[in-house]
Amino acid sequence: MEVTLPRTRTEAAVASGNRPDWEPAVAGAGNGGVRALNPQAAAWIAALEAAARGEESRWPDGFRPELVVEPGFRRAVYRTLLTVPRGDTIAYGTLAREAGYPGAARAVGTAMAANPLPLVIPCHRVVRSDGSPGRYGPNDSYKVDLLRAEGAL
Repeated sequence: MEVTLPRTRTEAAVASGNRPDWEPAVAGAGNGGVRALNPQAAAWIAALEAAARGEESRWPDGFRPELVVEPGFRRAVYRTLLTVPRGDTIAYGTLAREAGYPGAARAVGTAMAANPLPLVIPCHRVVRSDGSPGRYGPNDSYKVDLLRAEGAL
């Protein structure tokens, strides 16, 4: 499973009109503007849309996003990051220390860049030690937009 972000806002607009035939979601009312043939897909779509708007997201019961990676450093970092509430941020170095790896701020940055589930594992909440947002995927403006939507900026 992987969640990806478009490189530009134009790409996002083009992608939204270019759905493959097998896509379970179709435009319609309900579920945050999406009606799905599969209720589980609809729940995921609604949760991802809410997260993208900076709202509280409800992932399926029992889903543990940090388990998408092997045990070790990245799993510990993602598990710790999942405790940072919406509207808050954490510095790379602080996240490293709280995950049990003091001095591994750069490695945390690498883990954030390798995050297979942005929005689900909220890597946009990790900021530089001076409080500036830092890098985020293919377009840094997404990070600023998400933090603003969550009330963190």
